[in-house]
Amino acid sequence: MPKIVPLLYLIDCLEFIAGTEKHLYNLLRELDKTRFKPFVIAFHGSDELKENIEKMGISVRILNMDKIYSLKSLRLLFYLRRVIKKEKIKIIQTFHTNPDLYGTFLAKLSNIPIVISSRRDMGFNRNWRHILCYKFMNNFVDRVICVSEAVKKLITREEGIPENKIRIIYNGINPNEFSNSVNVDDEKKKLGLAGSVLIIGMLANFGPVKGHCYLLEAAALLKSKNYLLNFILIGKGSLENDLKKQSDKLGVTGMVHFLGHRTDVQKMLMVMDILVVPSLSEGFSNTIVEALYMKKPVIATAVGGNPEIIHHNRTGILIPPKSPEHIARAIINLLNNRNLAKKLGESGRKSVEDNFIFKNKVKETEQLYETLLAEKRADL
Repeated sequence: MPKIVPLLYLIDCLEFIAGTEKHLYNLLRELDKTRFKPFVIAFHGSDELKENIEKMGISVRILNMDKIYSLKSLRLLFYLRRVIKKEKIKIIQTFHTNPDLYGTFLAKLSNIPIVISSRRDMGFNRNWRHILCYKFMNNFVDRVICVSEAVKKLITREEGIPENKIRIIYNGINPNEFSNSVNVDDEKKKLGLAGSVLIIGMLANFGPVKGHCYLLEAAALLKSKNYLLNFILIGKGSLENDLKKQSDKLGVTGMVHFLGHRTDVQKMLMVMDILVVPSLSEGFSNTIVEALYMKKPVIATAVGGNPEIIHHNRTGILIPPKSPEHIARAIINLLNNRNLAKKLGESGRKSVEDNFIFKNKVKETEQLYETLLAEKRADL
C-alpha cells in the first residue's frame, strides 16, 4: 500500500475567500487524505479562514510576512526549512508570484523533490523583473499548472517554458454548494430591491483590472434610453470610493447598489437576472462558471480564459473590453429576447456539468502528483 505523501501548499494570502483562496480551500477539502497529507503556509491572512481549514485536521501557519526581500523573510526561510525537514515534505505547490519565487528557493534549500507552480492569472501585476525571475525559477520547477490555455500561451511566450512542463487544469465548482431553495423575492426584500424589474449584477473586488467603471458607464447609457434596471456590485477593494463618486457623477446612484464583500455568493447570483464580467484581464473566472451553473445568462469580455468557458451566443455573450456600448447593447439584447436568455442559461449549465466539476479537477491534480512521484520516486 502506498505511503501517505506530505504535501505543502504555499500561498500569499488567506484573508478572505477570493478565487485562489476558494480553490485551495476546496482542494484541501476534496484531496484524498489516505494518499496525501497537506500542510498550508500563508504569508499573511485571517484567523477565520485558518480556523476553517484547521477544522479539516490540516495544519496551517500564517507567517505575517508582507515582503519576501527582508531580514524577517530570511529568518523565516530557515524556520520553514526546519518545518519541512520535520514533516518530510515531498511536494510543494505555490500560488501567486511571491510564493512562486520564495517557494522555489525554499524547495531547493530544503531538498523538496517536487516543485509545482500554479499560474492563475494573465500577469496583469507583473513587470520585466518578475518575468526575469520566473525565467530563472522555471529551471527548478517540475510542472506549472495553468488554469487556462490563455495563461499557458502567455507564460510560454514570455518565459519560454517548454510545453511538456505545463499542465492545464481548469477550475471547477462543487454542485453540492448550489441549490434552488433560495427565495429570490425574500432576498430582494433584504437588499431593498423588492419589486425590481430586472437586476444586473457584478461580483468582483474593486480593482482596476475588473472593469467596474465600464459597467457604470453602461448603466448611464441604459438610463438615457429609459430602461428601468437595478445594478448590484458585490466586492470590496481600493477603488470602491472612486466608483461611488463615478456613480454620482454619471447620475446612476439610484440604480447602482454597492453591497460590499459577501460570502453568500449563491444567493446573490440567484437574485441577478444577468451577470456582467467586464474584466480587462482574466485567467479563469470562477464567477462565470458559478453563474452558468445557476442558469444565469452571462455577458463577459473576450479576454484571457473567458472564451474557454463561454461559447459566444451559445453559452453566453462575449464582448470587447473597455466598451460600455457593447455592455449596454448586450443587456438590451437579452432584455428584448428572453428566450435567448433562457437558452444561454440552459446551455451554460450543461457546459459546466460537462467540463467544470471540481471533483474531476481534484482527480486531475492528484494524477499529476502521482505522475511526478513516479518520475522522482519521491514516495519511497
